[in-house]
Amino acid sequence: MSMALITIRQLISIFLAYLCISVLVPHFVLGKTLRLRNRYEKFLIYTIFGNFYVINLVYFLEIFHISYRFTLILLTVIPCILIKIKLERIPVAAFLKEKWEIFRRLTGGQLGVKAYRESRKPLHRQWRDNIVNHLYDVYVTKFLDVLAIVILLVGLVYIYGQDLFNIYGYKASDVVVHNYWINSMMGNKIFVTGIYPYGFHNVVYYLRVFFGIDIMATLRLFSFVQAVWVHVELLCFLKIISKTRFLPYLGAYTYLFADFYRLNTYSRFTASLPQEFGMIFILPTAYALMSYFRFQQREDRGDKTGKTKMILVAFCMGFSLTFTVHFYGVAIIGLYCVAIAIGFIKLFVKKKYFTRIMLTGIISVFVTLLPMIIAFAGGTRLQDSIYWGMSVIEGNPRENEDISLPQTDGEEEKDRLVEEYGAVVGTAVYGANSIKNNMGANIIENKYSNFGYLVIVFPFMLLLVGGIVYAFTKKRDQIYASVLLSGAVFTLLMVFMLNASLFHLPSVMDMNRGGIYYAYISTISVVLIADGIIYLITLWDKRKWVSNACSFVCVAAIVAYASTHGGIKSPVKSTPQEMNDAVECLTNIMIKDEPHMWTIVSANDERQMANDKGFHYESIDFLSNMENWTTYHKVTIPTPTVYFFVEKTPLAYNEIGYDSEEMISEKSANSILPNKMGIETYQGHNRLTVMSRLYYWCEAFMKLYPNEMTVFSESDNFICYRVEQNAYRLFNFAIDYDYNTRDYPETAADSDAANG
Repeated sequence: MSMALITIRQLISIFLAYLCISVLVPHFVLGKTLRLRNRYEKFLIYTIFGNFYVINLVYFLEIFHISYRFTLILLTVIPCILIKIKLERIPVAAFLKEKWEIFRRLTGGQLGVKAYRESRKPLHRQWRDNIVNHLYDVYVTKFLDVLAIVILLVGLVYIYGQDLFNIYGYKASDVVVHNYWINSMMGNKIFVTGIYPYGFHNVVYYLRVFFGIDIMATLRLFSFVQAVWVHVELLCFLKIISKTRFLPYLGAYTYLFADFYRLNTYSRFTASLPQEFGMIFILPTAYALMSYFRFQQREDRGDKTGKTKMILVAFCMGFSLTFTVHFYGVAIIGLYCVAIAIGFIKLFVKKKYFTRIMLTGIISVFVTLLPMIIAFAGGTRLQDSIYWGMSVIEGNPRENEDISLPQTDGEEEKDRLVEEYGAVVGTAVYGANSIKNNMGANIIENKYSNFGYLVIVFPFMLLLVGGIVYAFTKKRDQIYASVLLSGAVFTLLMVFMLNASLFHLPSVMDMNRGGIYYAYISTISVVLIADGIIYLITLWDKRKWVSNACSFVCVAAIVAYASTHGGIKSPVKSTPQEMNDAVECLTNIMIKDEPHMWTIVSANDERQMANDKGFHYESIDFLSNMENWTTYHKVTIPTPTVYFFVEKTPLAYNEIGYDSEEMISEKSANSILPNKMGIETYQGHNRLTVMSRLYYWCEAFMKLYPNEMTVFSESDNFICYRVEQNAYRLFNFAIDYDYNTRDYPETAADSDAANG
């Protein structure tokens, strides 16, 4: 099967599996409870509830070392059924009694099958009518919305989907680390390298154990699923808080298609990483907090539907999820919560509101930290990434160099830079121009740098004015005014956070990471500004025909202008971490060969990719074990099948400036094996030496055993050899292949000099 077809099949499986845990199962449990909410609210709430349950279920089972497929299925199905029964107050005894009576009558001949089917027809007609009415309501009366959503999904495939078929391997070097952590969870060993937010890892692990989807496939392709959720949630959030029908699509389209933002603000969507996964829970949490004020007001006026408790639970879970997945997400949602509290200040300062919100926040933090506290009490240390995050907050110069003023030696040069950046030295007060330059250089494309204020300064000013206007208009809309004010304060807080070094304040995150969030959030500000203007002009439009028409024209005009003037960004392309041929070869091995009956000898990431299906032997270890060969050397691999991955044109692995077109050769093989730590062994000329040595070993061994060793797959840049051996009479792979019996200089520099 071709790799493209395998990728499509795996992507569909992963998407449906995540859709199941994030939407379908929560809909089964909460569908009737949330029946009065619109579909956009349901999507956000379902995502919170589904992910919260899955992540914490895995935490519970892993910490107590009882995480297996049986326990996962059991503790997923039974609680879902019990919760549904509780929420819908289903009379279980009466239901079972009714079904038993029907069964008894059918088996006893008192009720015929035909008569039973006739009695069920009215119910079937009712179901059919409900389905038809639902489809008509969604796909006919709201055809333009459906079309707009389809365009968004097609755009996601165009921008982020193509890379899945161009590069088959992982798209970031640290994905391999996350792969290792998830692999360890297969043996009930969570926090294997220290305590770290494991929300992302728990979800991938759940997909592996519950649905049987390979971890390698998920880490290859889950990035696209994350991108879909992040963009759809942006649309849902804007749909909920906006007053016009079509402007929310402008926000989603701007973030997806517009080339206004720099590549670094969205390129990470090509890799399956915790930070981008954590972005899924930011806007649902903000929605839950905003909705709480609305529902609490209704409850104070006599509403007894119980929506307030449900939305508080959703806020608690959502805030916990941002903490559970990635600490950067906590900083962003923390700022948004502060902004919402200020925007809804009239309600927030009331004792009931304040007490409930603060108590919910405390509970969410406790729920998040509980698994980590249990692990820490058991002697598990913190993971090194947490210490790195602390160093960033403490102002580590190396982490912040891209957002600080350049280093200077003299007072004259310092004065020049102060004037250029708009800073007033000694007072920590900086002009707006320095903030624009600082953020513009990291967030906005160079050709749009003159419009930097549109996403940095103006949103705050316009939203602030808009919030004040709506608070005092004749048709006072306090909730909408509070939403606008919250957007204004959030914009201001984000600007201060991303420019903390300019104000001599601790940096919560570097600009490169923070710019990802700001680009995402700034689209909300732009939509709210346009939405507020149209809504203000059309306050008299009770049926919203005029406002919807204006919003549609606005979106159509901007999209048409951008598409005809080169404003659409190109599909995102990532840097390969592994050869496509190697990933394709590994995938076919995992599909066709019997599990745990094969070993791969390679220099790349197959060790973690194939962990739950086969075994791995490092190329450098394999070659080093037969260095300075004598007849006493012995190298064996105890599996019936052994594969050797050789790159004819070695990959430029996480190294800039290396000539990746250089091929393996006798000259490169005639070099001392690298004696480096970590990935340095497989970088640059070191990788070239290892691949050259391994290639000539394979050729020498195949001459000795031409029937047992064959070429499994080959392309211009890659070759895979396959060895079949008797598991009870293993080959000794340590042979004299010439290059391992030569005398080499002690250092690589001496070796290069000797080779001329």
